[in-house]
Amino acid sequence: MDKKIVSTFMFSDSHEQELLWLKFNVEDSFITEWIITESKYTFQGKMKPMFLIEILKQSRFQKFIQKIHCIELDENFNFQFEPNFKDLLKRKIKRRLNINYNKNYELVPYAELASFFSEINQRGACLNYLKSKYSKDDIIITCDTDEIFDFTGEKMNYFINAVSKYKTPFYIKRNIYCYDFDNYSNRLRYSPIVKLGDLISKQSFHHVRHPLPQKRIIAESDQSLAFEYTFCFSRDSIIKKLTSFAHVTDLDSRGVDFCLDNNIALINPDKIDNAFIRNSESFFETITISEKNTPLFLINNMKDFETNVVNENYLLQRKKNRIEHNN
Repeated sequence: MDKKIVSTFMFSDSHEQELLWLKFNVEDSFITEWIITESKYTFQGKMKPMFLIEILKQSRFQKFIQKIHCIELDENFNFQFEPNFKDLLKRKIKRRLNINYNKNYELVPYAELASFFSEINQRGACLNYLKSKYSKDDIIITCDTDEIFDFTGEKMNYFINAVSKYKTPFYIKRNIYCYDFDNYSNRLRYSPIVKLGDLISKQSFHHVRHPLPQKRIIAESDQSLAFEYTFCFSRDSIIKKLTSFAHVTDLDSRGVDFCLDNNIALINPDKIDNAFIRNSESFFETITISEKNTPLFLINNMKDFETNVVNENYLLQRKKNRIEHNN
């Protein structure tokens, strides 16, 4: 393909380094450059150490180092957030509907809105560098550290055909695993494929990742091209991540243990209701991995990545706690 393929993502903490190692090995054959942004502040506005440069000094990363560009940020975007009129109006309307008409609209805390404002600004911080080095027709994959793409072998032929067939941005289905690399979530999510010319501002990165469903062009495929390994960390690292990512949560270590024991989506156990139980996306299942659902590099090196944090008797735990999916 004559177009360059560039991956842009954010790096947060040292527990992500194994995902970084996996990402580089799977994507090395087709990625022109990885552009990685790291901030001295979490999305929640807390100061943190900078980990990435030291991690990349490890000998195992040296073969990739010429294709890596790091952007370091020293700006606390969280403190810059001010809710706009639209956010204030939506919140006021929802509150009134909840009070006067017995509705149950969720009111997103302003702290969470500030966290997502930080994420938008951190994610988009690579735009000037992209514009200085690449052409408007080059392909940009805007993702996270735990989102990995596999265009190796015949999969690249499919990707080339998709780029020629679909107007960007278009979207490819993402296989999602949670807690461990063979622990499948049937969440339906899609990864954006864009050209640099589609990204006109920092906010563009957010808009292409979270489009209106009716405007999302989905590339049909029988190939697994995109993967997400969310919270595939040790128990302690999962707990640590909850204190830094954009969502504001009241989940504590006891709650995390409960979710791992039952192999369910992260939730405060006291908030499990019928809506959670009816939703198939709340429940994960350990599966047998193969080239149909997993990159070959991971298959060959699974012992180096597995976390083993999920209770192997999670089905019995669900019965015991009466939280089985009932649809």
